[in-house]
Amino acid sequence: MKRGISSILLAVALGIGSPVVGATAAHADDTGTMPAGCTISPVTPSLSGSSVKYAGSGKCSAMINSFNIRLVHDYDNLPDVRVKTKSQSYTAAPNFSLSDTTCDGGGSTKYYTEAGYYRSANYGGDVIRSSAKKTLTHC
Repeated sequence: MKRGISSILLAVALGIGSPVVGATAAHADDTGTMPAGCTISPVTPSLSGSSVKYAGSGKCSAMINSFNIRLVHDYDNLPDVRVKTKSQSYTAAPNFSLSDTTCDGGGSTKYYTEAGYYRSANYGGDVIRSSAKKTLTHC
């Protein structure tokens, strides 16, 4: 019984103390099979001034719906949380490049970037690649 109560208290503490309540869980590992003729390059988060910068690029000749990058908060042994997403819809050009910044509530936090192609099931599903992790002290 004591273990169940401590688990509940931990969940409540994380929910109250987190600026990303309601954010979605992340794919902490690379997922999906890369289509032939495609590459994805997530960029390890860094600082831009005091903001956290996340970025990614790719090239894909296969049919995709969009290219997305996500800043992900790494909670070590707990589920990671996606903090912010930036998207680019498919265009005739096969090259994609996105970057964005955020403050994410300040402090010192470990992050990584997810970059991915989002495809319908008819075209093989989603493909996500993750960058290296980095701890940043930010606004």
